[in-house]
Amino acid sequence: LRPELVSSYAEMKVGNHLSKIIKEDEDLLKGESAATGDDPSADNEAESKAKKLAEKRAKIEKAEKEYIKTLKYNVNVFIPDMRSIEDLDKDAHEQLQKDEEEVRNIARYLFETVLPKVTTAIRISSEHGLMIPLEGGSLTEFIHQYGINCRYLGRLAELAAEEEAKDIADEKVGVNLPRQRMPMCWLELLE
Repeated sequence: LRPELVSSYAEMKVGNHLSKIIKEDEDLLKGESAATGDDPSADNEAESKAKKLAEKRAKIEKAEKEYIKTLKYNVNVFIPDMRSIEDLDKDAHEQLQKDEEEVRNIARYLFETVLPKVTTAIRISSEHGLMIPLEGGSLTEFIHQYGINCRYLGRLAELAAEEEAKDIADEKVGVNLPRQRMPMCWLELLE
């Protein structure tokens, strides 16, 4: 796994965790205000909101720092010819099992989220006249920015072919595309 992909995955997990904390806080505050039914004066209300906002920010920052400390990934768990440690250390074996599952989640994130995101980025880039990779070196650099290894070029080619097939089918039916066509050079470069 490329470091860019692991970073992207960790950022996604932190964002999801913080969103969950914020939603829980908002639900809690709604419940408190409904339960108290207070109607403070405007000054007291402003002070109260400012104090709650400061507390909320501090809590979120603390939660973020604590959560980031838990994000440690062993991306080398699938090293070939590794002997089983199950008989030697049960705790280490359990941790290895958790690490393997987390690496599978990262791979799933790559396949289900990142690769389609690259296809969308190429479509948007061509729509706005931005540069898209036109040769092997720039293609490699481009996909590495997203944390994608070159071994996934085949999957990117499949996604590009699917998008082009949709575009061609829509044009045959006479549907006015609400989006820019997938650039033909992208599939040609991937093939």
